[in-house]
Amino acid sequence: MNPDSRQALPDFMQWRAVEVFVGSGATRSLVAHPETVDECRAALEYCRDHGMTICPRGSSRSYGDAILNDRHMLLDMSRMNRILDFDRDSGQVTVEAGTKIVDILARYHHLGYTVPASPTDSGISVGGALAANVNGKESWRAGNFGDQVVRMQMLTAAGGIVLLDREHERDLFLAVIGGMGLLGLVLEVTLQLRKVPSPFLNVSITAAPDLDDLIRQLDELKDSADFIVAWIDGYARGAKLGRSVIHATRWATSDADQETLQREVARGIELLAVQKRRALAFYRATRQLINLGFHLQQLLFRPFNRFYYWLHSRGGSAVAKPELFLEHNFDKSYIVPPPDVLCGPHGFTVQITIPHERGREGMAEMLELCRDIPCPPATTILRLHRKDDYLISFSEDGYSLNVEFHPKKRHREKMQRFMQRFIECGIRYGSKVHLPKDMTLTRDQFQRLYPNYRKFIEIKSQVDPDSIFQSDLYRRLFADDGNASS
Repeated sequence: MNPDSRQALPDFMQWRAVEVFVGSGATRSLVAHPETVDECRAALEYCRDHGMTICPRGSSRSYGDAILNDRHMLLDMSRMNRILDFDRDSGQVTVEAGTKIVDILARYHHLGYTVPASPTDSGISVGGALAANVNGKESWRAGNFGDQVVRMQMLTAAGGIVLLDREHERDLFLAVIGGMGLLGLVLEVTLQLRKVPSPFLNVSITAAPDLDDLIRQLDELKDSADFIVAWIDGYARGAKLGRSVIHATRWATSDADQETLQREVARGIELLAVQKRRALAFYRATRQLINLGFHLQQLLFRPFNRFYYWLHSRGGSAVAKPELFLEHNFDKSYIVPPPDVLCGPHGFTVQITIPHERGREGMAEMLELCRDIPCPPATTILRLHRKDDYLISFSEDGYSLNVEFHPKKRHREKMQRFMQRFIECGIRYGSKVHLPKDMTLTRDQFQRLYPNYRKFIEIKSQVDPDSIFQSDLYRRLFADDGNASS
């Protein structure tokens, strides 16, 4: 359909430009904001009538083309955001797909419940987290977000609603989680919340002088810590390769009464919103200065990284006062610029797993590759993971490296060639690449990383035979030339 068509549209649809969250590029799409299931069906019908495809979208936090659908429809679920039911005895909560994870915490965190596998972005929706099967800082212990899903309701391409869980429609359930919204439109989700002693965390920080010590500390901490994340110095060389700072936390107890805890959580939510608004305003205002600073990346980052490591290498440290989970998990991410600013106009990010049995070897090779390029990583973050059985799932019994790059325009081609080497390195080690953060995989690489994609395509042909549900990512990685809408 011509995006400039003057044909009257339903009130909840409009054509507009949609930008990539990280890196350069923008597309033009028909964006729909349904508030009811009937409007979702109307959007499906409109797409069928006009030869268009449809891409579900949560909070638009995917880093790449998973939430783009050039010249076709984006179905924005942000207005379908009600909390429908909560069973305090079982800890199960049922929400509409557009509900944000932080909204669940705002309602129930003071009662001693948390959402396991919460990502560090407070704005992510439940539907988006499910479709991407996002991971938190405790994924080796709690699994990814999909492991918290009890059941879901999904609107199919035919307009019917199906109920999915691990017993009923199991194959489809395992495909939808991590399936990037390509099989249908998730409407409602029931999550299993976790009971915790309080909304607070005890935080300890240690330094590791090299990769071997990092792995040793991680192996010791994972039996006692509830959350682990490590910052790695991407500029360290030789014997210092893998030099890092490790944040390990445990849930803390609290003697405060429920009313006090409710006030603390409410304060944390309010502070989160204020800090996010101020930080984003600051980083947007200084975007050009930050981009300019990256032209001196080698000169500036090397001493900063050494200083940051030195700051935490003078013996282990613990934060004296317990921190709110909300502050530790979400606010900390505002210390550095958001991904679109950090990666710049030509940037990208990649999160890649390395199996445990080859973790030391694999991480060493990947870090060495990153060190010897014109634009080394702006940040390198390590997490621990466990394997699951979802078809297109970013999971592994091992580690992941999340690496963000801010290349200059003149280095763009060199960085693209580097990424191909980096991905091929991961393939040799049996890695996975997190699709919501990807903009660089080729179709051949995707198929080698995710051999279960064939079963995924088979299931899609059953529930969406006309391939109504598509995205730019789908056309880049999944679809054969004859199956993708142009």
